[in-house]
Amino acid sequence: MGFPLTFQLSNDGLLLLLFVQAQEIGEIARLNDDMVWALDGLESTSKSAREESLGNLVELLSSRRGRALLHRDGIVGDLMRRLCTLLDVVFTFDMITIC
Repeated sequence: MGFPLTFQLSNDGLLLLLFVQAQEIGEIARLNDDMVWALDGLESTSKSAREESLGNLVELLSSRRGRALLHRDGIVGDLMRRLCTLLDVVFTFDMITIC
C-alpha cells in the first residue's frame, strides 16, 4: 500500500518549477519549428537545399526528443509523403508503390 506524497514548494521552488516547464515548452516548440522547416525544404527545387534539409532531418531524428516529435501532429505521415516524393515513390497509409 502506497503512501500519498505531499510536499509544499516555497515561492522560489514554484518559480523554478515554472521556469523549467517554460524552458521545456520552448525547446519542444523550437524542435517542432526545425522539423517543419526541414520538411518544407524537402520540396525545394534546389538540390543543395533538399540535401541540407535531409541532413537536418537526420540530425533531428537522431535525438530522443526529435523522434518523440514524430508522434505529434501527424508529422510521421507528412515525413513519409515528402520522403517518398523525393524518392519518386507513391505513398499511402495502406501501401507503398514504387513507380
